[in-house]
Amino acid sequence: MTLSDSLPTPSWVDSGSRPNRGLDLLGLRLPVQTIGNKLLNGVTTVTPLVRYVSFRTWISYCYAQSRSPNDSKRFLEYASRVEAAIAYGNLLRNSEKIGILGATEARDVIISGVSPLPLKALVKQLGVNIYGGPCDQLGLTKATDTGVPALTRERGVSLAQLLNSRLAQCDLGRRFAQGEIIDHASRAELEVFGRYIDSEDIPDDETELLTSFVVPEVPLPEERPRLASYGLLLQLANSLKRKPVEDDLFKAAFNAEDTGPSELRPILDGWLRYLIRDLLAVSHEAVLQQITNAIERIDPNGTSIEADDVINELLAHVDDHKEALRDAGLVQFGESPLDLSFQEFYQRVQKLTAEQKSDAEGLNRWQGPLNELKLIKIVRSSGVGVLAVLPLAWLLSTERAVPGRVEDDSVFDALSHLGWARIGLKQVVIPSIRQFLREEWTLQEVIAALARRSVDQHLRVSWSRLSQDPKRDVAVMTSDGQRWTYRKRFNAGRTASRLDRAVGWLEQLGLLSERGLSPKGKIALTRCVETLAIGVSS
Repeated sequence: MTLSDSLPTPSWVDSGSRPNRGLDLLGLRLPVQTIGNKLLNGVTTVTPLVRYVSFRTWISYCYAQSRSPNDSKRFLEYASRVEAAIAYGNLLRNSEKIGILGATEARDVIISGVSPLPLKALVKQLGVNIYGGPCDQLGLTKATDTGVPALTRERGVSLAQLLNSRLAQCDLGRRFAQGEIIDHASRAELEVFGRYIDSEDIPDDETELLTSFVVPEVPLPEERPRLASYGLLLQLANSLKRKPVEDDLFKAAFNAEDTGPSELRPILDGWLRYLIRDLLAVSHEAVLQQITNAIERIDPNGTSIEADDVINELLAHVDDHKEALRDAGLVQFGESPLDLSFQEFYQRVQKLTAEQKSDAEGLNRWQGPLNELKLIKIVRSSGVGVLAVLPLAWLLSTERAVPGRVEDDSVFDALSHLGWARIGLKQVVIPSIRQFLREEWTLQEVIAALARRSVDQHLRVSWSRLSQDPKRDVAVMTSDGQRWTYRKRFNAGRTASRLDRAVGWLEQLGLLSERGLSPKGKIALTRCVETLAIGVSS
């Protein structure tokens, strides 16, 4: 079986649909996201403020208690009024607040001087929808067939009642609690309401309750990875004496023995798997960007070009390939990577990953500078040189895999999510590396083959989406046999880990400070470790 496997790359047929910008245009972020969702649920890239979890729970509670119609359209109409009041109330207290939904339009209305202020939807996507997934994953609400969220008795009701008892002290809060759909409110009313719904000033009893849901003392089995991820962030804050950032956690994943309590070791293995897949996705996207750029350079008029001509144009940028691989420590000054055999290139990677090599749970770790985090930074700054880094990304993923464990160990299922369709380690990467070595390919041949695979991957994913929805055309280029045609520029990116949002939530809950852990944070860290030590909750 050749590198292209058993299915040919689909030729593109003009369906008449319009190009769609789309995301994850190679489908390779999906395995990364799948791993990330299991490691850290209950927060997303678009949920910066933990107090909106309280707001959504309270809105759902008030709507239900008022015996309003069990209808999603009516519920969203009600919620839009409450969320507008929340936006105005916060911005009237501090116009520079960030993370407030509808802040842009709310500021404009406030500055206009209009009075009373109109309570209407300020955003296309309401907070009750945006924060719906996190609230469900935190065990506060449940989705229903009607579209109106239901509260859980175990968690949701207690949080909603706590907020309701506080908001009942102001006029707007009482009216909303009765399910009233309010069209306008005075500035004075909204300023009073703002004292109770301040996104930055969360009362202690509310933060304690929210904390018990974010890092639960008696977690469900599916909540234990989230508990461990938050525990890891707290541990890093404790050791670093500052708020951790995303790279702090990723660096810890390379040195699991030095990170603290042994109870956190499994979650470090999980984040290392995340990085392995993240590097593959980042590298392939960056290569596709360089290919589309090259097609546009060669012929900006959009006529088809021989694929070999495009690849050869990119391979001609020898200095870029040299610089990228020198940064990675694979070649010396004066060497041309395109003169190397793949076998020799592989041996150099093995040498750089041999120092103090150790394995645990099917994953190899080593001392030394060559790792996924370093390569991701090189990929994102290397331009055309990324084509030479892609084979290195593939080799690094195989070095992480302990021999004999990949093929039959379920611990590697996440690294092979959706298998061949998503360049899985078991199905594609490792067999292809073996093929390159067995057939004595040159590095230049491997670079060309993986560049073509990046295009194949994009076209297969684009064709699959188009076949499901004829209006969903996300292809940035087309293929007709061995000829490629440019359609639009592709900007490579990276999967968002949500770790920055998680750190933000810990800070808002009073568990982190600029100097690391707060006293409340130390208590939470101890509780996390003790809970993880007990084992899976029944």
